[in-house]
Amino acid sequence: AVKRLLAGLRRLSLGRRIQYRTEGFFRNLRQHAMASLGMTEVAQSVAASWRQQLLQEQRDAASTGAAAGGHSSPLLGWQDVFDIVVRWRQVSEPADPVVWVNELPPRDFALGFGSHTPVTIGQAKVARYGCMESRVVDKLRGLVLSGGARGGGDESLPRPPSGAVMPDAAAMYAELGGCGDFYCVAPVRSSRDPRGPPLEGTRITVQLLSSSPSSPPGGEADADADDDADDAGSVGPLFELSIRTPCTPGRWRTFAAEMTHAWEQVTHLAVAAAAAAAAAAASTAVATAASATASPTSSAASASARVSLADAILRLGYYWYNFMPLSRGSAAVGCTTVLGLLLAAGFDVNVPIPNGVQPDWEAMLRENPAEYCEFMRGWMFPEGRGMGGGGGWGGGEAAAAVAALPDVAANLPAYEDMVASLNHLVDEDVNC
Repeated sequence: AVKRLLAGLRRLSLGRRIQYRTEGFFRNLRQHAMASLGMTEVAQSVAASWRQQLLQEQRDAASTGAAAGGHSSPLLGWQDVFDIVVRWRQVSEPADPVVWVNELPPRDFALGFGSHTPVTIGQAKVARYGCMESRVVDKLRGLVLSGGARGGGDESLPRPPSGAVMPDAAAMYAELGGCGDFYCVAPVRSSRDPRGPPLEGTRITVQLLSSSPSSPPGGEADADADDDADDAGSVGPLFELSIRTPCTPGRWRTFAAEMTHAWEQVTHLAVAAAAAAAAAAASTAVATAASATASPTSSAASASARVSLADAILRLGYYWYNFMPLSRGSAAVGCTTVLGLLLAAGFDVNVPIPNGVQPDWEAMLRENPAEYCEFMRGWMFPEGRGMGGGGGWGGGEAAAAVAALPDVAANLPAYEDMVASLNHLVDEDVNC
């Protein structure tokens, strides 16, 4: 069974679907293998839990007369689902400290341990994320102009004039009165409480590295050299532009509640779609050939239900990326889990991530989850391809192939088995 599982994964090459096509991101066959196995285990485990929940609701419906359709609580929690991929990410590179932030020592958790991703450092752009500089600056400018800037001591900073021209971090620093370090919180709109205050997304941070102008390196340290440097143009204050996502206990509780709500929506729509498909199949079995023909209205309703289910899964990923609940690896774990959930629901994302697109940054730089879902769905399912059909979980070729594979969790139960399977896939030198 293990040989058949690994051979099937080599044929499907699922892992390469997480590959970013952006400068600085190289192909890593071990991480591709991790994603392939993690994605498959998520798809199989979640689909099994949905089937079990549907059967349980059908039994309850038979005794109470109520209709089955995803009304009960999910059998798996959202953290159970993501933890499947967390374990694979841990095994794939044991030197990486991939842990849940709330499982860190209490002191570190209380202080707000979080991710720190530089975009630019002084005059240098970070290879992987420098391409995001213009979008990050645009987002930061809007937040500063709205009065959202806070200083290094967490104090509120005055709002600049509405007509202030702030093309970069240095200009914002000047408009804010040379305040030193400052940051703005990117707001995240809640789906759980749309009328409530926004969630605290990532912090776009500007850290002052050098406040006094400095000459380019390499010149003589005398007056003549300084004159030459002035002629060539001196370097002004230097900054680090970055995003920081502190995960304090309060922020954890807020996002955990949002994730729970988003996961319940996914489960409700998935089980409801399967119940509707089962009911349609039953009615078709007793209908005449003429009445069994699907009407345009029912087809449109089915397509609409598929879009709603896909958006619910993408929305779960949106909140995950803004949550950043791992000490390392949140982006890879999020992308792998979302693709696994789409497979569980019968979707097939058989297109590469477009050049320059990084799903985690797309989420962090968008306040509205609906905009994020629309953007992601647009390239994932061009012209509706890969969306499946029939209203249930069928339709995707890869989804059907994954469902037919031997069960990952049952056949690779121990860490020794997980490591051996990863090594096997990498040794085959195949784009898993």
